[in-house]
Amino acid sequence: MQTTAAPALPLQQPTLEALRAAIPALRVLPLLELLALGGAGEVCLEYLPGLQLAVNIEPT
Repeated sequence: MQTTAAPALPLQQPTLEALRAAIPALRVLPLLELLALGGAGEVCLEYLPGLQLAVNIEPT
C-alpha cells in the first residue's frame, strides 16, 4: 500500500459507480470488487484531494 497521483478508476457498473461517487465510505468498492472476484492486481482508491491510495493484491 502506498500513496500515488494515479487516478482512481471508475467502476464498470454504473449503479455502483454512482454510489461510490456519492458516499465517501464506498470509495473502497473497487478493492472489494477485486477481492470478491478473487483477482490479483492494483487498485487506486480516492484518499485525499489529488492523492490516491494504491493497494496491491497478490494471489495466495
